[in-house]
Amino acid sequence: MASIRPPEPYSPFVRLEVNNQLSLRAVFANQTTFEDCERVLTRARRALLSNCDRCVLEDWGCVSSPGPQIQSVQSGIPLSDYVLNFGGGAIIFKATDALIAKSACELSQQEGNGVCYAPGESRPSLDLPDLNSKFSVDDRRIDFRGSWALLACVAFVSFLASLFIFKTKRLHGALTFDLAQGVQRSHTDPTPRIGGVGIFSGLSVTVLIQLHVFGESALVWIVPLLFASLPAFGFGLAEDLTKSVGVAPRLLATMTSSLLAWWLTGVSLRSLDLAPFDLLLSHTFFSLIFTAFAVGGIANAINIIDGFHGLAAGVSIIILAAIAALAAEVGDVPLAVFASLIAAATAGFLLLNFPRGRVFLGDGGAYLLGFFIGWCGVLLSTRNPDVSAWASLLICAYPVAETLFSITRRLKLRLHIGHPDREHLHSLIHRLIQLRLPGHSLNQTNALVAPPLWIFAAIPIPIALMFSANPVTLSAAFLIFCALYGVLYSWVSARCERALDEKAVS
Repeated sequence: MASIRPPEPYSPFVRLEVNNQLSLRAVFANQTTFEDCERVLTRARRALLSNCDRCVLEDWGCVSSPGPQIQSVQSGIPLSDYVLNFGGGAIIFKATDALIAKSACELSQQEGNGVCYAPGESRPSLDLPDLNSKFSVDDRRIDFRGSWALLACVAFVSFLASLFIFKTKRLHGALTFDLAQGVQRSHTDPTPRIGGVGIFSGLSVTVLIQLHVFGESALVWIVPLLFASLPAFGFGLAEDLTKSVGVAPRLLATMTSSLLAWWLTGVSLRSLDLAPFDLLLSHTFFSLIFTAFAVGGIANAINIIDGFHGLAAGVSIIILAAIAALAAEVGDVPLAVFASLIAAATAGFLLLNFPRGRVFLGDGGAYLLGFFIGWCGVLLSTRNPDVSAWASLLICAYPVAETLFSITRRLKLRLHIGHPDREHLHSLIHRLIQLRLPGHSLNQTNALVAPPLWIFAAIPIPIALMFSANPVTLSAAFLIFCALYGVLYSWVSARCERALDEKAVS
């Protein structure tokens, strides 16, 4: 739609229809530049359509000379229709049956989306968008050009915190060292396993610096999501210190973090591009349960692959970089920066973790990263309706496939699904490396496992980026990757058996 940029100010509006029975007219506070207005419109369309599966976009635009209705909404003058005020905007509900409009407005209020006002009732005028509102569509004006210093700060603080943990290990080693004997132990030196503290410190200190320097955080949802991550991080860290917190409590804590994140942001998965299932997800209860289960599953998957120097951290960086790239590609720069911040914090820790394993990620770090990765995946599809949720799943294909195969293997052996073993793909690769390089120490062979699996984890990412809006292609690619995992697992297992036979003969 061609248009001539009018003089400022600019009033954004969006009009939607619902089943030919209800009309939604969203009006937002005046913006000072045309670019700001277009940014609000982009976010508004995505937010409204992602929260209303039956809505059809009828019209939208930025007007320099708003009509009487837009002026009335912005100024807070009582209207003859039901109006929902939220941060920086309002929605007018119009219907031939007033009960339908009333019901829609009140339902939105019950779900925490704003305040519903009856016809003729006084309302406050519209201010600039409230960036903590779940209907917020501005996200400040964040771009990558102003984020490099921020990313460097996060990585540096994370590195310093991880270095401090390593240098002071004699003081806290009695609590933080890993178990002297363990089924999955693959190194010789006592090592602190609280690397998650370094990552969390990098993110937290950077936010505090922003608050002190700028008076606000550049990313409005990093603070609530840091808060929401505390149960997942806390229970994982408790396992690192006590070695007595089971898998179930940690998984439940991560699911609690997901519910906290929903409560603070209002975001949950509403679509998987599967019509019958999407009907269930349209109900908030099922949407919350599935979102919590999905995020908890990703967190557990990251914990499962955390077995060798740099493996989980490196894979996490690859996944977060892919999410950031896809978010930037569809114009969601704030999410791209957020994912990049987490990746930068992980990179700072990785300098101490790979190749020599000075500090380990631990359960706290694995569940923290898993929660953030899972929630970035949720934000990617909910903030950007053109991106299928299958794209996030395909980006995380390697840890997810590892988890699915581990569960299947343990069920076949009639073991608890959380039972630790040395039959993961990364464990078999390490065993094969040890057999082929008998003169190398355990610590040396440990560091050789991660690089090939980093490459393996990156294989499905180009497909996720190229076909992010095509759920059929994405789901097929995920199934093919799982089959590829099975082939690779069988090949490595066979090579291990052959190497053992050769060793026995010699």
